[in-house]
Amino acid sequence: DVWAVGAASDGDSMPSAHSQIQHWNGSSWTPVPAASMPGVWHDLNAVVAIAPNDVWAAGEYFDTLYHGLSLHWDGSSWMQVPIPGGVSDMYAFAGDNVYAVGDGVMHWDGISWTTVELFPAVSSPSLAGIDAAWDCDLWAGGRQFSNGTLQTFTAHLTPTVPPGDADNDGIADAIDNCPDV
Repeated sequence: DVWAVGAASDGDSMPSAHSQIQHWNGSSWTPVPAASMPGVWHDLNAVVAIAPNDVWAAGEYFDTLYHGLSLHWDGSSWMQVPIPGGVSDMYAFAGDNVYAVGDGVMHWDGISWTTVELFPAVSSPSLAGIDAAWDCDLWAGGRQFSNGTLQTFTAHLTPTVPPGDADNDGIADAIDNCPDV
């Protein structure tokens, strides 16, 4: 049960990418249609599978401006869910605790995507990847422009969740009780 995402272009000088989603069932790859966005350039850069019926894919689309694009798989189809920025990578602690990076850091709480951090003091940040060092310790990395020079940029985030079994897995563990920083 593996998912892969990306985009395909028709080779024109103007990009006309269209999201591609592939699913591996253990023996073969199968294309899975995404939410339809006819006539709009879009691509997917990240995918995270939490369960067979809980998968997120995200990237961006362009209609005269760039917008964030997130799609959720419920086990039978993809549905577009509004997200506040473009996405290059994702990390999931649980179905109601998913982080996405790109234009900034965004969080899915099981109801909606919200912006966690935009880094206003950093010139043109673009976070490319995110991973957890442990249950409550996220790191993201990418690039920024400073005085006309491209430089690396890292961000550290310590998520806060309420005490108890916040991820509803039946176990009150470290992910349920991240320190409040």
